[in-house]
Amino acid sequence: MSIPLSDLDRLSECLKSLVEEHRRLLDVVLRHDKAMRAMDAGQIELLAAAQEQCRTRIIQSEARRRLVVANLARQAKIAGEPTLSRIATAFPSHRMLFLTMRDELKSLATEIKNKTAVTAKIAQSLLGHLNTAVRLLASAVEKGGTYTKYGAPKLTRRLGSIEAVG
Repeated sequence: MSIPLSDLDRLSECLKSLVEEHRRLLDVVLRHDKAMRAMDAGQIELLAAAQEQCRTRIIQSEARRRLVVANLARQAKIAGEPTLSRIATAFPSHRMLFLTMRDELKSLATEIKNKTAVTAKIAQSLLGHLNTAVRLLASAVEKGGTYTKYGAPKLTRRLGSIEAVG
């Protein structure tokens, strides 16, 4: 089976690009987490935009990878889902390279997923605090007597996430 080396090289380049971009995204996610813990609004905004740019580049690289894999699968007559494992098996000369990159991508994606889950919890907590502050302010503006006879502040109804930050 004489497969043009360029398709295998293109797949290799796509995988390298995905690994590099996932590393970049992980770095941005970690810096975003630190900015959220420090409540640095400027950095949070900049890093959120950087994350979106990384995600866009990942989507573009993934689309190129899918096209190359579909082409290789067609040429190698791979039946079923053309996974990277099947492609690697069909082309033993690139097997180790493809499987190593696949494992690295899986590892990076898992780490990004775990870090973003923690960041989401921080954001939810921060949003809860902001919601309480907005409710206290709204109560103070609505009426003069903002405390109960027990000394607890009277609060307005709970605000939704969009209302609290919007």
